[in-house]
Amino acid sequence: MVSSTIDLLKDEYEIRHKKNNRYSLRRYAQQLKVSQSFLSLLFTKKRKLSRKKALEFLDCLNWSEQKKNYFMALYDLENSSSDYSKKIAREIIFEFSQASESMREIIIDQFETICDWRYSLVLVVISLRGFITTLDNISLKTNINKNELKGILRRLKKLKLVIFKDRQYQTSNNHFEVLGSPSLAIRNYHDSMLMRAKKALEQQNFTIRLFDNLTISFDPERLEEAKIDIVNFRKKFNQKYSVAEDKSVYQLSVQFFDLINLQ
Repeated sequence: MVSSTIDLLKDEYEIRHKKNNRYSLRRYAQQLKVSQSFLSLLFTKKRKLSRKKALEFLDCLNWSEQKKNYFMALYDLENSSSDYSKKIAREIIFEFSQASESMREIIIDQFETICDWRYSLVLVVISLRGFITTLDNISLKTNINKNELKGILRRLKKLKLVIFKDRQYQTSNNHFEVLGSPSLAIRNYHDSMLMRAKKALEQQNFTIRLFDNLTISFDPERLEEAKIDIVNFRKKFNQKYSVAEDKSVYQLSVQFFDLINLQ
C-alpha cells in the first residue's frame, strides 16, 4: 500500500509511462498544470505540497472518489496538526487499504482475462455445441498446454464465467464488471491479436484467411459516427456467421486510426 501523497503521484506517473514509454514527466506536469521543475522538486521532496495544490491535482486526475479521499487522508496524516484530523485520516486509510486488498485479486484476474487472447478462445471453445469440454479436449482444440489451461480455467471459474459440471466445463453466461481501468489490458489484448494476425499472414494459406485494407481521406469530426458504424457491422457479422457447432474459431479484428499523426 502506498504510504505518502508523493508516492501516490509517482505511482500514477509510472502507470502512465508503462502504458506509453514516450509519456514524459514534462507531459505529466503539464496535465497537472504545474512546471516540470516543480514536479521534480515534489518527487525529490525538496518542495512541500500545499493543500490547495493537492486539491488542484485531484481535479486533473481521473481517480475514483475513494482514491481521492485516500490521497487527501494521506495528506492530512502527513501535514495536519490536529489529532482529530489525523484520527479520521487513519480511519479512511485503513478502510481504503482493506477494500484495496479484497479487490486486488479480482482486478488482477479481470486484467488477465481481458488482455490475454487465450481466455476468449477458451470461452468460445467451451460454448461449442457437441464438443466434449474436458481438460484434455480443450487443450487439444486450443493448442494450450494443460498446465497453462488449468490456470486459465481456474481464473474463469473464479470470475464465474465458467462452471465445472458433470465432469465438463461449461460457460455460465455471466459477465463481469471491470473494476480497474482496462486501458492497458485492452491495449495488451489488441497487441497480442496483432501478433496472432501476423502469424496467420505468414503461416496460413490465403484461401482460409482474409487480409484487406482501405486508406481514405477522412474528416475526424465524423469519427464517433464511423465508430458506431464499425461496431454495428461487427454485431451484424457476428449474428450472421457465428455458429454454435464444433467448428473452427476465427478472429475478426478492425483497426481504424489516423495514419499520418504517428511518431
